[in-house]
Amino acid sequence: MYEDSIVRRPKTMIRIEEARDGDLSSIVRVERASFPNPWSEESILSFVSQPDRRACLVARDQKPGDGVIGYTALQFAADEAEICNLAVLPSLRGKGIGALLIQSAVELCVRNSVSVLHLEVRRGNVPAIRLYEKQGFRRVGIRRGYYGDGKEDALLYALRIGS
Repeated sequence: MYEDSIVRRPKTMIRIEEARDGDLSSIVRVERASFPNPWSEESILSFVSQPDRRACLVARDQKPGDGVIGYTALQFAADEAEICNLAVLPSLRGKGIGALLIQSAVELCVRNSVSVLHLEVRRGNVPAIRLYEKQGFRRVGIRRGYYGDGKEDALLYALRIGS
């Protein structure tokens, strides 16, 4: 179980917590606003409803009515984990919410004795690459032609936990 993190920022308060079933429509809204080929509602639900193998953390703006403004979906296998998706509403990017979600994911990994956290990112997603590298992820590989119709590479990143 994830313990909530609350981060106070000037004029706002962001809370990172484990997603609940009632968050599904808000997570889908963030997903659709963030990606040209968004995950299905069923795919997102699988991260909310399988806490033994998966986790979904949400970022909430505590202003009344704002609700879920970002999320990350993780899956676990043995002593490793993967960030399968991370999204923040486009209008709120660049404000540290993605970093908070990653830091909370790392905290969750520590509590679950994870030794390595993996992710992949489109080569052309420079803002995400900068975010991941700033959070300590290191490039470990490439999948050529992975995205779309084979025109964009996936860069593979990893973060050693506890080192």
